[in-house]
Amino acid sequence: MKRGQRLERVVALAAEQENEAARILAQASRQIDEAVAQVEAMRRFRAEYCARLQREGGMNALQLNEYRAFLANLGKAIEEQEANLQRMRQEHAALQRSWRQLHCRHKGVGKIRQKIARQEQGVVEKRVQGELDDRAAARRRRNRGQ
Repeated sequence: MKRGQRLERVVALAAEQENEAARILAQASRQIDEAVAQVEAMRRFRAEYCARLQREGGMNALQLNEYRAFLANLGKAIEEQEANLQRMRQEHAALQRSWRQLHCRHKGVGKIRQKIARQEQGVVEKRVQGELDDRAAARRRRNRGQ
């Protein structure tokens, strides 16, 4: 088996690893988009409740305390989701670096494979040219001998 053929397996493996990393990266991007949408929805929900609290001024102390406790819990949930979103973004950045490394590796191995394929083709062309030259020389010798 020629070097170029052996490298085909390495190139295929590098492509497979790069594609898997790209798939995982895309999935992480979708999860971030979903988390961003969730945080935005929670913020809108809190803003609506705050506006409602200001509109509805006729609450007793117990209702007002329950309303404020609910808003405080909602605020904590938003903070937790934002922290989760920050962690997801950091993981995404790490996945992106990993994908870039695999992408560069795949390109590098592909270039090496192309270089070796060109070298192997050059060797074949030289051998074929040598055979053609030998045949032509043999034909000339036969023609002279006649």
